[in-house]
Amino acid sequence: MRALALLCSAAACGPRLPPGVLVQDEPAMGTVAVDDAFAYWATTDGRVRRIAKTGGDAQTLADGQQAPTGLFVDARALYWTTQGDWRKFFVDGTIVRWDKATQAMTTIVSMQPRPWRVQVNSRGAYWVDNSVYQPQPCDLRFAPADGSAPKTLADNLNGAIDLALDDDGGVTWLELGRVARLAPDGTVKELSSGKISPVAIAWGGGALWWTDNVRVLRAAPPDWTATIVATQESGMGIAADANGTYWVNRSMEVRRLKPGATVPETIATGVGPGDGFAMDSASVFWIANLLSTPNSDLMHAAR
Repeated sequence: MRALALLCSAAACGPRLPPGVLVQDEPAMGTVAVDDAFAYWATTDGRVRRIAKTGGDAQTLADGQQAPTGLFVDARALYWTTQGDWRKFFVDGTIVRWDKATQAMTTIVSMQPRPWRVQVNSRGAYWVDNSVYQPQPCDLRFAPADGSAPKTLADNLNGAIDLALDDDGGVTWLELGRVARLAPDGTVKELSSGKISPVAIAWGGGALWWTDNVRVLRAAPPDWTATIVATQESGMGIAADANGTYWVNRSMEVRRLKPGATVPETIATGVGPGDGFAMDSASVFWIANLLSTPNSDLMHAAR
């Protein structure tokens, strides 16, 4: 088990989960999602799993999934993407819904070219296809909540990576070298472009926040102009709310930018090369990829 240094005192943070490893040595986890009670993740051996945030035994919610990847959780259900069968060039990916009350699993969208990340709101499910290395286009797609046919919202993307939904009804996606937002009226605004490719994005605290290989950026209504809020960060995952923005970087640090601050601070070190990121009101959670094996740990620390 790796050592984790917490740089937030009990007096400053209040009572929180103790820092450390919540789940150890799982087969290469990619993303993490959390709700009031549980942390959820998917593994490269085709399982979707969860554990109580207070610890205990992990549960397998589904197995036999073909490369489960993106996770999203709300009050009623957990959603995930499956990339599909590599032998078929990933043309048979799906969006799956697992009902918390009934524990029933339903495929809500099928035959998608390598769906990658998914977000859900009252209107329906949104996802990006990440088929840049396959003979299909990368698209931003939408499946209405009423069960009608999926729609393409933006097509011919250059390797779609992540997406976020904002409170103004827009959807913003990341692709290689570009960040763009689709407004409710159908107009597209390019928020960022260039040689530096974005990595992860989140909505919180009334703004969009995203990371690329060297920076953290922010854009907010009404003009959605992108501003750089931190440099030399190499963030791998990010989350935000009204009380702060947090990310995990390749320098084995969890970083925090408080509201109104201009300089981020480190709240944990020695966390392992990070990937995936989520948070609740008390703690942050992330995937730490192990250097010595192809496996991962699910880490947590107080905010």
